[in-house]
Formats: sequence, C-alpha cells, structure tokens
Amino acid sequence: KQWYQRRVRELHICPDEVLPTNRKAGELPDSVKIIKDMPEMSKFVYEFYYTVVNRLVKEQQRLALIAPKKPAEEGKVEEIKVMSTQEAVPIVDLPPDENSSEEETES
Repeated sequence: KQWYQRRVRELHICPDEVLPTNRKAGELPDSVKIIKDMPEMSKFVYEFYYTVVNRLVKEQQRLALIAPKKPAEEGKVEEIKVMSTQEAVPIVDLPPDENSSEEETES
C-alpha cells in the first residue's frame, strides 16, 4: 500500500498554534502533541479547555481590578441563567432517512 492508503492510527496536533499560523507549509511546528486514542483525546480536550477557561477568568479579574466601576454599577449583579440540557436541546423526531431500510425505522 502507498502511504496515503494506510489508515492513520494517531492524531498529531499543535495545541500552541493559532490560526492563521505564521508557519509556512512544509515547516515543522515547534511542538506537536500525539493523540493515540479516544480516552487520551478526551483528557487532552478537558485539560486544554480547563486551562483556557482559567486563563480567561484570571484576565477578567485583572481587568476588573484595573477598570474602576461606575457608582451605578457597584450594586448591580448580573444574573446568569443556567439552562439544563433538556431546555437547551429539544428532542425532535426526525423523518426516516431515505437510504435506511424499513426494518431500521420500525425498531
């Protein structure tokens, strides 16, 4: 088999790169993370988003300390409504796929 016909077993990502990248085509990235399976991918995504959220929270706190609040805003508290998944994603019965067999749609 040719190299392009083989099944890829690992995912190579560059988590430190942002789009658009300054790296030219053909140049190797500075750091590469190799993901071997889905549990590793799940762990990576969790840790990646955790660090991004923490960085954003710290930046927001830093900006809150720098910018003084206006007197009218000091006692004002914003209410954040947390939606349950049932509220956020309605369950809808979709029509059967044209390519599916009748046996699949009946079960």
